[in-house]
Amino acid sequence: YSRFTPNKSLHVLINVIEAYGQVRRNVGQEKLLRMEVDNGAHDVAAHISHSPSLLNDVVPFRDRSDLPQITLEADSYRYIVNKTESSDYALAALSHVQEM
Repeated sequence: YSRFTPNKSLHVLINVIEAYGQVRRNVGQEKLLRMEVDNGAHDVAAHISHSPSLLNDVVPFRDRSDLPQITLEADSYRYIVNKTESSDYALAALSHVQEM
């Protein structure tokens, strides 16, 4: 269990989050089963990338719907966790839109 709720934006904390994962690995405490953050929609990708055990026993939400269901394989998406990746994605999207 960890309560990690500093009042800083993610780009300030990304090195701290990575180091936190490395420290836990170095002391043999890799499994982090619960994480509380102040901005889950924004911070979750960074925490999961450095603490994959947060996904242990996570099951997909099953909605009772007659709509077709989609599933995503782990290699069919990628978390964008830094400014360079965000810029690359935006430029690729812009290039695609300009070709339309």
